[in-house]
Amino acid sequence: MASIHLRALEPEDIESMYRWENDETLWTTSNTYAPFSKHVLTQYIIESQRFDIQTSKELRLVIESDGHTVGCIDLFNIDIFNHRAEVGILIDKAFRNKQYATSALVALCNYAKKHLQMHQLCAEILSQNDISLRLFEKCGFAHTGTKKDWYFENGKYEDVEVFQKLL
Repeated sequence: MASIHLRALEPEDIESMYRWENDETLWTTSNTYAPFSKHVLTQYIIESQRFDIQTSKELRLVIESDGHTVGCIDLFNIDIFNHRAEVGILIDKAFRNKQYATSALVALCNYAKKHLQMHQLCAEILSQNDISLRLFEKCGFAHTGTKKDWYFENGKYEDVEVFQKLL
């Protein structure tokens, strides 16, 4: 696995976030419908430091390796009461296929169990996204269902595969 560490968002992450959040090819899976301004993203970074996960119900961590920001990994829809959350991951196009996603997902699972006392994590992955399907299977997530015609993209509906991992 690649050597990475996860860290909190910092103001200097604005350029990477701006690029990722405004990449229209990612909008379907992130439920984004319009571009984000740098101002809005800067406010998001500031607010993410002010609120705890019980209030925001999300945690975005930057994936870093050898001083390079290679992506981000999120816990969202965090349910502290039921000890569960959903996972999202993005690896910058320049750093894909180098095992960063595997290392980050393993690290996030360990963090969620040890520090947040999570019992389970869940991910929803487009059926056509073979790379992500393999990633979550490799990291011990089990396929637990399919949501038929769940996303509408490029004029057609696509299924979403649901994966869960008990920690």
